[in-house]
Amino acid sequence: MAEMKYNITYGRLKEAITRFPAILQESIPVFEELAQRLETEMATGEGQLIHGDFDCRNVLISDGPLTVGSCPISLCVIDWELSRIGSIASDVGQMLSGIYLLTVFNSFQAGPKMISSFMHGYGPVTDELAFRIALDVGTQLVLWPCQQADNYDDHLIEMCVDMGHKIILHAEKQAKPWFRGGVFDSIFCFIESH
Repeated sequence: MAEMKYNITYGRLKEAITRFPAILQESIPVFEELAQRLETEMATGEGQLIHGDFDCRNVLISDGPLTVGSCPISLCVIDWELSRIGSIASDVGQMLSGIYLLTVFNSFQAGPKMISSFMHGYGPVTDELAFRIALDVGTQLVLWPCQQADNYDDHLIEMCVDMGHKIILHAEKQAKPWFRGGVFDSIFCFIESH
């Protein structure tokens, strides 16, 4: 399962480069190194149970009180067929990028606040995990338009790919200041102290 998900996601970086050469061509070495590093990470089999398709579409929020036994439930995560052992950065990055995509392509005004609220609710993360989450966000933003390009305005697609590209480059450089004040700065606002 992990290999299939890797190929669906990170294995498509080369396809993205050929579709958007004006934006991505100069970063081929960075993308190749990233794909190789993530393939190695996947091959180790280390990590923990992750959803594998953690996105707004797969979270149901109750509009009334629900309980299981005496425990109140306010949300439920569904659609676990892509679950596997992996990095939690993959799930968090997919959720954040999914919210951002709703903001860009569906004019979802609450997106930036939801991203910040999600990270606040998720809790503190280490610098290492924060940059890994950012890499996943950037990768999702570069790759998602490759699957949806016929359905949306070219300008919005290129804007999304460019944003993903910049996120990847700055996450690779661990350039935390670049994220400040942007929609994804909350990834770094809740860093746990060492």
